[in-house]
Amino acid sequence: YASYNNYPTGADFVIALPSTRAAVMGPAGVEFVYKNELRAIRGAVKAGEESAAWGKEQEALLAKRYEEELMNPNEALSLGSISQIVMPKDLRKVLCENMNFHLSHYTAEPMQSVQREFF
Repeated sequence: YASYNNYPTGADFVIALPSTRAAVMGPAGVEFVYKNELRAIRGAVKAGEESAAWGKEQEALLAKRYEEELMNPNEALSLGSISQIVMPKDLRKVLCENMNFHLSHYTAEPMQSVQREFF
């Protein structure tokens, strides 16, 4: 998402499917977002207070929480990173409507930013 299609790179609209996993850091973001919790879990395992299996289970729960709370299209929509969430059955219709709008409102102008010429 961040590399291929977003507003800063010149996108006019950005849509996402409900199954989209939108996060700049991806699954590795767990290490950054929950660093204090992970440090506490790993410290408890190293100190011998709990078993290694408990530590892995707790880390898996944090990863699942990260995916549910931050790697979903609803979060991206609330932050303004995407225009709308589209159900797969409506995808073709939404794409056609947006393409029709942009093509019908296009006027050729000198290049000022991202060049979009249609011949």
